[in-house]
Amino acid sequence: MTQDKRFCTKCGASILAGDKFCGSCGQPVSGPAAVGLNGGLEQIAGIIPNAERKSGVFKSETFNIIVSDRRIVFAILTGEMIRAQVKEVSKKGFFSGVAGALTAGGNYYKKYADMAPEEALKENPQNFAVNFNSITGLRIIEGHSHVVTKGKPPVYDESYIEIDTPSGQHKFTLDRDAIKSAREITRKAGFI
Repeated sequence: MTQDKRFCTKCGASILAGDKFCGSCGQPVSGPAAVGLNGGLEQIAGIIPNAERKSGVFKSETFNIIVSDRRIVFAILTGEMIRAQVKEVSKKGFFSGVAGALTAGGNYYKKYADMAPEEALKENPQNFAVNFNSITGLRIIEGHSHVVTKGKPPVYDESYIEIDTPSGQHKFTLDRDAIKSAREITRKAGFI
């Protein structure tokens, strides 16, 4: 996961450390045209991959959660996106295609490391963002293991992230392995 990515406030292109102007559109990186948080540049604190939320009794949706220094962007992962990624990886050869097909959905989040949060927001009409100033609460809850039957593997409670806003709560189930990363990312962004 790439940390401390910076992006142009005008066109969304990646900005390299030390750049005085955007290499894509020429926007000044510092000065009056770029005044704002962090000199006008939105920085990604990190990406929480493959978070799920219920969308019906037996249905769920998968999102990649992009946390910047200004907001949290929720980018939905659709079957169409996974198929497109598999198709792209399969062009590299048979074995790459098989490996790509097996990991496509789980690794899709990596593309957001090089994408401006604004671009991620516009990628799909179902994507949405919550600005930091509208978040009234944020909790990351780690599920615990329980031994139900002696000699059998433990059963784990769900781990999840809850984000409260005046318009409602956003609750996403997280992979147990993503909990530590989610805590580090939200701490870096200034939440916990």
